[in-house]
Amino acid sequence: MDERRTLAFPALIIAAVALTAAAALVVSRFPTATRSVERPATVAPAAPEIGYGPGPADAPVLRVALGQLAGGPTGAALVSAAGADVTAAITWLTSAGVPSSVAASAGDALTHPFVAWTGPIAQTQRAQLARYVEAGGVLVIDGSSPVAESLAGVDAPVAARRDRLTLLEGGGVPAATIAFEAGDTIGWTKDGGALARFVDGSAAIAVRRIGTGVVVLLGVRLEQLVGVTAAGAAPTDLLPEAFRSRDLAALVARTLYGLTPTGVSLGSAPDGLAAALVLLHPLASADAYAAAADVAAIERDRGVRATFAAVTRTAASGDAILDADAVATLRALRADGFDVAAGGIAPEALATATAGSGSEAHPGYAPSAARGGTTLTGEARVGRHVVGVAAQAETTLFSPPLLLAASEQLDLLDGALAAAGYTAGVTVAAAAVGGSLPYRPAAVGAVGGEVPVLRVPVGFDDAAGGRADLRAVELDGLLLHARTSGAPAVVRLDPAAGTTTTFALQRLLAAAGTDLWVGDASTYGAFYAARYGLRLEAEPGEQSWIVRLTADGAVPPQTLQLPFVAASARVRGGDALVLQGDGRRVALPAFEQTLEVDITALGS
Repeated sequence: MDERRTLAFPALIIAAVALTAAAALVVSRFPTATRSVERPATVAPAAPEIGYGPGPADAPVLRVALGQLAGGPTGAALVSAAGADVTAAITWLTSAGVPSSVAASAGDALTHPFVAWTGPIAQTQRAQLARYVEAGGVLVIDGSSPVAESLAGVDAPVAARRDRLTLLEGGGVPAATIAFEAGDTIGWTKDGGALARFVDGSAAIAVRRIGTGVVVLLGVRLEQLVGVTAAGAAPTDLLPEAFRSRDLAALVARTLYGLTPTGVSLGSAPDGLAAALVLLHPLASADAYAAAADVAAIERDRGVRATFAAVTRTAASGDAILDADAVATLRALRADGFDVAAGGIAPEALATATAGSGSEAHPGYAPSAARGGTTLTGEARVGRHVVGVAAQAETTLFSPPLLLAASEQLDLLDGALAAAGYTAGVTVAAAAVGGSLPYRPAAVGAVGGEVPVLRVPVGFDDAAGGRADLRAVELDGLLLHARTSGAPAVVRLDPAAGTTTTFALQRLLAAAGTDLWVGDASTYGAFYAARYGLRLEAEPGEQSWIVRLTADGAVPPQTLQLPFVAASARVRGGDALVLQGDGRRVALPAFEQTLEVDITALGS
């Protein structure tokens, strides 16, 4: 018997996600030029009136507990062995939409169908864990030990410093390279199956069936796979396809959890759809403001809502962008249903800006690209105030025209955003943080805490890498990755590029098809942030299931992902719900406090 064969997963893992071949698109059906949209007549003065604000100094940044999508008895259980830190496991499962809870003891954990075990396993626990798996449990072990290796059926470990592994295709997990910050790893040259291997062929993620259950042993620590958000950019010698470690790690978690009978999870797009296409447009120049209506016309004709992130430098800075026409443009966009977010006052220098005092206000805060004076708190608080007055609508999203690298400076910016009242920021590239899935950054100096601002990484930015209309392969790859992994495709296109942008936008919207949610960053950010603090419980019955979601407050529409095919679903005592994905996804409505859903499995 070949001890290094790859485990066949069809009988274990849910069917593979159907992929849409973007290359089959007929691009020629769209003209490169778009019709111009006449702007409404403006009555704003030449120098728009922006009153003093935003007022008192910001409050200190609030730190919140580690975000966790909580679960009940049928959810995943987390075990901290020998005091091991389960933070990475919580992040891993929550990003995958998997509900979990920290078990009080190993015995309590083994009453759950799925266990994520962090740390070593004692010899006295081996028999108990073997019985658990034999009876159908799924055991994922983060941390090698002799007992763990015995349970996983591996031997001949090779410890080495590595920075990548290759996922093996099967059961909805694609063949792909995962890059992570170089660190200590263990590969096993003798194994009974693997989900992933290192370059030398040794098992990086070993898998073994025992009875009706599965043991999974990780040769790469979870903190390496999901902690790239704190480590900075991944190795630069890898192709862009490799900068998706967090997305693919989450897909593995969701797939393994789907092996359990009660493996109901939350999807990463609203309305029961497979994934999301999030559209942003920076308004950082007079040309961008002038062309915004042409871009909006294409999206409005297709029923799409995008985010326009407005840089609002006023005459006080000496090189104003926000004039009367720009104000009219922002108000027309808002009146037409588009999202208007803050892009800052003079954000060109964010990467080197000082922290600021937290009391900056208009008109005294008047930095410029040439003269300087940009501060992090000034961009956050004054930018929000000015765009709110100009667009006549409050925003809770910050999206500067230039993205930052994952760094201490970005951490400081997140603190400034939280203090100024933002709930999300589009401030970093997906390639710099190992994936496109949004996440809350860890609070600096606070163990187990986070900053209550969601980072939404950008997967495609036309400010880097050349003309958007000549980067079709890159955009197609991003959409394919979204459909495969469930991570959003966040795309930023500058209206100032004219027909280059409008052509790329038309092609992109055609490629989106009907299985992607398409919309603005603010709506998507609110949707995704809602899982922090949610509780998801599934109760199987003889003929139907009850799935219960509870929250503290209002929750926007969500998506349930099922480990089985549903015949029907409805709100308990209410309306029928839409099924998507061949009956494996359920579109949930917005709710407050509690939502109960009755689901009937196909064939029940």
